[in-house]
Amino acid sequence: MKKISCTLIALVLAFHAPLALAEEKPAISIREAAEIAEKAKAMREGGDKVFIVSLAYERTAMINGKPVWIAKWSGKLPANNPSDREVGVQIAMDGSVKHIVKGPADK
Repeated sequence: MKKISCTLIALVLAFHAPLALAEEKPAISIREAAEIAEKAKAMREGGDKVFIVSLAYERTAMINGKPVWIAKWSGKLPANNPSDREVGVQIAMDGSVKHIVKGPADK
């Protein structure tokens, strides 16, 4: 079983490494992503009390995922559902924003 797991990991890494090297330039610059994240944060209650602690260019999935910027806040903000908290945003290359929300079960 251990041999199969190691082989599977090696295959995934071998397949994924060339994709990482062929990464395209983001359609939205890091500066634009930071501005979009700041605007999204400012719309939330308490948004002026937190700041961006990380801004990373990632894919939504390991294989065939879409590139996005992920901005994470220094603290939690209220979300639309009172029991949830927003911890950051995901910014697509078209500028659209998805709020990253953690519920009571997510610690």
